[in-house]
Amino acid sequence: MANNSSQQRSAWKRLYVSVLMFFLPLLLKVGNLLSKKIRNETTYLGDDFSFALVIDNYPAKAVFKQVNGSWKNAKTQVLRPKYTITFRDLDYAYDVFIGNMSLQDALAARLFTTRGPNNAGVSITYLFTVILKAFFGWRKAYR
Repeated sequence: MANNSSQQRSAWKRLYVSVLMFFLPLLLKVGNLLSKKIRNETTYLGDDFSFALVIDNYPAKAVFKQVNGSWKNAKTQVLRPKYTITFRDLDYAYDVFIGNMSLQDALAARLFTTRGPNNAGVSITYLFTVILKAFFGWRKAYR
């Protein structure tokens, strides 16, 4: 019986993470319109900047590209993102996405790796944090 409960939790995590990754381009686009903080980070990263969110051993992947100051879903384009966040496991991504852990804490615990320039990583971390807090009102991890 415990196995069935574990499978249900796993299915929920997969669904939740997949849905959030699907909607992140829209959240970035709307956030850019509504939030001065997000606009500032978007401007700092510059036009034509791209980044990806990847989870090891998981098919969902989110790739974003900034075009004319707005974020677009770039998963269908062939491009090498300028910055990539790769979570080591679905459970770690889920913990960050639901607000149990901040990106900063997850990075300190080495739950994900990054590839790209540090200054871009700081901006991406800040963008992601502001989006999760603004749209989902998550707890202390994002305050």
